[in-house]
Amino acid sequence: MKNIFKILLTAAALVLTFASCSEHLNSENDDFANNWKGQNTAAFAEHMKQAKAAIATAKAQYGSDWEAHCNYRIYRYFGYTDDTKASINDSICVEVVKQGTGSSCPLYTDSVSMNYMVRLIPSASYPSGKLIDHSGQTIREEDIFSTTHSAPRHFLVSKQISGMQTALQHMHIGDRWRIYIPSDLAYGANNLLSSSGIPAYSMLRFDVELKAYARVGTKL
Repeated sequence: MKNIFKILLTAAALVLTFASCSEHLNSENDDFANNWKGQNTAAFAEHMKQAKAAIATAKAQYGSDWEAHCNYRIYRYFGYTDDTKASINDSICVEVVKQGTGSSCPLYTDSVSMNYMVRLIPSASYPSGKLIDHSGQTIREEDIFSTTHSAPRHFLVSKQISGMQTALQHMHIGDRWRIYIPSDLAYGANNLLSSSGIPAYSMLRFDVELKAYARVGTKL
């Protein structure tokens, strides 16, 4: 009789566990189903608005020396030409968290070593934005960017999404940037929710610290 009672309790616990997981998944999917494209479009537009205002103010006060007095940058996708029709989604928005001391930048054909974390925009289930990927041994931001505990990963610039290709070619060793990438320069209409947790039309926020880079034929 006792064994039957234990089995019933175990079964009940499993039902509650699966129900809890199901509720979380449904809640998460609700986040992404509620005009997700519109939310992401508006979020990126707001970041661009802030960046443009900060840059305009710095240029008005400091002229050609504005970059020394402003933490924002806007970079158009390097693959576009002057003939490409301009739009708000043809550029990335950058917030400089820390300036490095490197004197040059990676090329499209280079490999890079970097600490990073990637998030979606904030949502009801994830007030800080769902964490999609990171380079750390833990998910703690202080560990990911620690000078002693970080675990930088190596990538080819050419294998990154368009927005990151653009950002990396402007970064110097030691730079740490917060990069806002519109979906057009990320994964666009591709729905990667099941494989990597990225719904279609997602703006991505990369926090990136460039540690090193190497030209073709050399190793990091």
